[in-house]
Amino acid sequence: MKSLDIKIVTCHDVNNYGASLQAYALQTYLELQGHHVQIVDYKPHYYSIDRNGLKGGLRWAVKKIYSLIINRSHKERNRKFRQFTDSRLHLTPRYNCIQELMTNQMDADVFIAGSDQIWNSLYLIGRDPVFYLDFVKRGVRKVAYAPSLTVPENDRRVEYLYHKELPAFDFISVREKSSLPFIQQIGRSDAEVVCDPVLLLSVQEWDRLIPRHELVDGEYLLVYDFDNNQQIATIARIIAEKRKLKIINISIDTLRDLGHKRKDVGPEEFLSLIRGAAFVVSSSYHATLFSLMYHKPFCVVKRQLNINQRMEDFLDNCGLNERIVSEFSPSLLDDYDAQQVNEKMEAIILSSKGYLSRALSFDQQ
Repeated sequence: MKSLDIKIVTCHDVNNYGASLQAYALQTYLELQGHHVQIVDYKPHYYSIDRNGLKGGLRWAVKKIYSLIINRSHKERNRKFRQFTDSRLHLTPRYNCIQELMTNQMDADVFIAGSDQIWNSLYLIGRDPVFYLDFVKRGVRKVAYAPSLTVPENDRRVEYLYHKELPAFDFISVREKSSLPFIQQIGRSDAEVVCDPVLLLSVQEWDRLIPRHELVDGEYLLVYDFDNNQQIATIARIIAEKRKLKIINISIDTLRDLGHKRKDVGPEEFLSLIRGAAFVVSSSYHATLFSLMYHKPFCVVKRQLNINQRMEDFLDNCGLNERIVSEFSPSLLDDYDAQQVNEKMEAIILSSKGYLSRALSFDQQ
């Protein structure tokens, strides 16, 4: 395969562990295949709005003020994210809107859309034409790698968006097998299910990012929550008591009274804390993936938002349905067969690498 100039459009700079690490993973995997890779540094205005992209009114104003307070309290965490983005991600110049991208007309052999929540229409990002590569010049190859797709019931505008945009891709894939019927319905019978980019890199490759010194003395249970879900706190306390573990809590600004709160954790420390944990309790898709990669006992608690399908699909593929829960179960203390899980993960990883190889091959043209 010849070396290609590849540009990736993804959600890469929002101070979220999964977003940063999946962007790094796809970039790095493609570079290891000999390609020249850049991530398009696209930062639309709505990145600074609330989690659902809703702007205006008293509720938004209150949330905006609250978010500013949180950012100040997490100054060191934010600095580490900035450092990770600057040192680890290979970025183009900054673009703030599709008009800037259309005007500049970047060159590349291939543009890749993905991964993460870029086609999730519950957020503004999932309705933004940039993430469907609308700005790419006609004739340049367009590839989708592992986006999450969500179609709200009876939302004609979203259905129209997908019908308009997805047929234009030369190669298309998604993260969730539950998305396939809809994509096939709009004429993309060639769509494939692939793994999240973080799985494309080996544990040894991830270890290169991890600080050499241990961040916590002694055995601990790691907690990472998004929703201030008290069930996570309950489950964590039960497991910690039974396993005689202290609790390390890296939730951004939730579950404030649970365990030892760490506000200084960047992407590299996130990996280190998962690797060193004796148990991981989270509502995070990527914390779940890294727990599996490092063979950690874990459970994932269902999110309040309707975005659990990606976790359910992946754990179903691994034969670990019982690890996604809404409350404590004694079975969570049982070991799972790590070797069997590895074999199932390896199958989808190999399939995903095969998809990328075909999508980037120009040999038959």
